[in-house]
Amino acid sequence: HLPPGDLDRLVMTAASDGIFAADMAAGRILIANPALAAITGYAVETLAHAPLDLFVPAAGDGGDPWDFRPEMLSRPGLHDDVRLRRADGGAFHATLTVGHPIERADLAVCVVRDATQLRLVQRELVAKHLALHEAFADLEARNRELMNLSTRLSLVSKRAALAEMFAGAAHGLNNPLAAAMSSGRLLRAL
Repeated sequence: HLPPGDLDRLVMTAASDGIFAADMAAGRILIANPALAAITGYAVETLAHAPLDLFVPAAGDGGDPWDFRPEMLSRPGLHDDVRLRRADGGAFHATLTVGHPIERADLAVCVVRDATQLRLVQRELVAKHLALHEAFADLEARNRELMNLSTRLSLVSKRAALAEMFAGAAHGLNNPLAAAMSSGRLLRAL
């Protein structure tokens, strides 16, 4: 059996999601795990006791309404698509889950999951959806064109059949008529 403190450290170091605990009254990070360091690019030592403003994206970065703000930690639950600042100054998208220990409402325990890959996949899906929509519209246009050609071909086919019928009738009339005219010429000659 592990002592509770060792178990807590084991959970913090083994977790694949970033985890940090924050003192909301002081506006500081109390502890952070290695996964958070890997996600943000800050060293674990830099994160410990750093101000929460460390995660606020740069102001000149567009002022996204989903930018991390320390006051978010006062609202427990899932905060989806939050932008946090990395050590290199860039921002990344994450899901931020906030919980408060029952005995300490001024503390927040937060789980950070990098959503950058998810956003890239979503963008790729949207691009593929748009391409598929365009291909479908093109297919519908070609189908309408094919239907028009089919209608025209059917009309031409009917006209050709009618012309063939009239040609057969004319041929049927011309043969006896030619024979009668030939006989009439023969009679006149006699």
